[in-house]
Amino acid sequence: MAMISNTTPYEPAFEPVGHVYHAPDGRRLDSVTQILKAELGLWKYGTCDAAERGTRVHLACQYLDENRLDWKTVSGIDGPYVKTYEKFKAETDYKVLACELRRYHPVYLYAGTIDRLCEIAGKPVLMDLKTGASEHSYQWQLAAYLKLIEVESRRKWRRACLYLKPEGYKLVYHDGASDWTEFLALYSAHNVKASYGYWKPEKEKYDPNYDN
Repeated sequence: MAMISNTTPYEPAFEPVGHVYHAPDGRRLDSVTQILKAELGLWKYGTCDAAERGTRVHLACQYLDENRLDWKTVSGIDGPYVKTYEKFKAETDYKVLACELRRYHPVYLYAGTIDRLCEIAGKPVLMDLKTGASEHSYQWQLAAYLKLIEVESRRKWRRACLYLKPEGYKLVYHDGASDWTEFLALYSAHNVKASYGYWKPEKEKYDPNYDN
């Protein structure tokens, strides 16, 4: 899968268990979804089954983009979502540039995993795949991801969520001018709480359904 540059100076270390990111100097980095869930009370959303389904669908879609998906390994529950993604790929002028791209911001010191950097009809798009319901905070999530990419790319990326459902797909763009400043406000509050002991990451449980 093609990357956006030959070097990745801002790629964090990542531990799948606990969904933990670290900077090269060893510092633990808050993730974008961790920040948003903590500040907006989103830990309670989603079910274990939905979370696991979303994770499986994400992986299957990644394998599909990398031309190494074995459809025999896709369950009957997940299959309709992956088929919908395949349909989106077939029906749109869609080109994947990077897949599951992990980055951290060298100034703000947060991290995240970007589902797709792609081109749609020749236009650069930073896209997140979703298998659940729409959530208002996705606009802030994508704005934070965009800043991660702007550190190393001069292209003008649009932000979008691709909602995958068994009955079809929906591509929703998020172009709000205030999305980044609103995310920063949430992040600042998060840092204040962490500094004074009102939030401790080791007590939180990562819910992958929010990302999906």
